[in-house]
Amino acid sequence: MSDTPAARMQDGERAHSDFATAFRDGAVVEDADRARQRLRVVRLGMLPINSGRIAVGDAFTGVSAVSPTMEAIPPGSYPLDLSLVHYEDDGICQKGDVRIAAARLSFSDTPVTRWVPADHGAGVDSGTVAFTDGDSEEWVPDEELSERWIRELDAEALGPSANAMMRNAGSREVALFSSGLGDGIYDAYWGLDGRGQVHAFAIDFDLLITPETIDIELPWPRGRGGVHDETLRAHGVQVRVPWLDPKRLELTTNGHHHAFVRWRTADGRFLRVEMERKKGAYRITPGEPPDGALLYVRIVIGDRPMTVCR
Repeated sequence: MSDTPAARMQDGERAHSDFATAFRDGAVVEDADRARQRLRVVRLGMLPINSGRIAVGDAFTGVSAVSPTMEAIPPGSYPLDLSLVHYEDDGICQKGDVRIAAARLSFSDTPVTRWVPADHGAGVDSGTVAFTDGDSEEWVPDEELSERWIRELDAEALGPSANAMMRNAGSREVALFSSGLGDGIYDAYWGLDGRGQVHAFAIDFDLLITPETIDIELPWPRGRGGVHDETLRAHGVQVRVPWLDPKRLELTTNGHHHAFVRWRTADGRFLRVEMERKKGAYRITPGEPPDGALLYVRIVIGDRPMTVCR
């Protein structure tokens, strides 16, 4: 089985970011709505790894060791890079926000040809991830150290919602950085070359993943009653115009697919339409169409990495 993001998605596995794109400084990526965001790569520092393993996890509740199954990591100090998303259009975050999308530890300059899941990533409760040497199965900073690091991290801003720093804990060097949108469970990956040798380790905060959709044009305004469309029906999506409120749409799904409504502009961008959840259905008031825009129902059939537009 191939381990490219597209192949993983087709095989029913979780899609991950295209790390080659994520760590391309200055790249501009585009999501499913054609909203564009700019990427910036920051070198946080050099992280010593002497045990052949990495410890990853929540910076304040504890990290645990993970090792490649193929070979140990050679002892040394390795560059740790952060991929930052600068939101130039509204997307997952509002325009002007900055978030950390991924972190990568590189063990050599050899190009990575595929990424395979590590045994575990990071379960995050504090909004902050840590990387350190995996010289013990688990490690947790003590209360005094945690309180000091929390204060210091607030002063180490890379953007409105992105903080990162390197700190010593005795003989241990620790990298701490904000985890994407905050708390959650985030997957980690080993970067391999064509012979299966390990050259990188990365954690993905899912900010460079976007829906894969099927789009159905929905003429608007339209008459009252249900919308009859074979693609909608095949994916368990129902759309109707209520008899008593013809300026509104109601959208329901069978739970197997998510769906939403967008205006599509003449230049191909998709504009968000507010959807209110009520009594098992989404209530939508499209309003007047923007100049030249058409109304679409977008059915989510999977996830894919965002694409580079420049």
